[in-house]
Amino acid sequence: MTKNETELRIEGFAVRAPTTDDLAAVVNLSNTVALADTGAPETTPSERATEWTLPEFDLATDARLILTPDGRLAAYVELWDEAPHVRHQIRGRVHPDYRGRGLGNSLMAWAEARACQSLGKAPPEARVSLHTSAPHQNEAAQALFRSRGFEPARCFYRMLIEMVPGAPPPHAVAPNVVALRPFVLGVDDRATHRTLDAAFQDHWGY
Repeated sequence: MTKNETELRIEGFAVRAPTTDDLAAVVNLSNTVALADTGAPETTPSERATEWTLPEFDLATDARLILTPDGRLAAYVELWDEAPHVRHQIRGRVHPDYRGRGLGNSLMAWAEARACQSLGKAPPEARVSLHTSAPHQNEAAQALFRSRGFEPARCFYRMLIEMVPGAPPPHAVAPNVVALRPFVLGVDDRATHRTLDAAFQDHWGY
């Protein structure tokens, strides 16, 4: 038994690694939490299924479920630990009906212990960091993060335009020095990749 499995023992709840059979329950939990916090769903089955099949993620070692005695999903956590293992990302969700019972703190403890298991994989001279996030409406999550030593480092804004049926937005007007045309697969691939790469040079984990 590994250290992080030992730490994630919660009286009155069962803990185990998820399987692909748990996909619908995890998506439902994620969207229930997002709707409670922000009023909008967070993910879809296809998005989560794609993430779960990525080579850098292993359900058996990188995620845990917290279940009620009758099998309902109360909480979920996953730790993203991609090479070169210098930036770890925690994503945890606690169902609104089970908040205030210490489940979030248990999820964070497990994820932090799981991240520590990869410290030896990082370059010796590297600065290793642990990241997580919460919407500004969820003050309890923010308080939990601070209690475990996390500090706010960056804010992300979600921008949107409310579309009105029958009233499309104005056509884009490009400056005279550029032209808009469809992407051509096999022709524009490398140039597009270089542009995206340059645009994200100041982003974490570049």
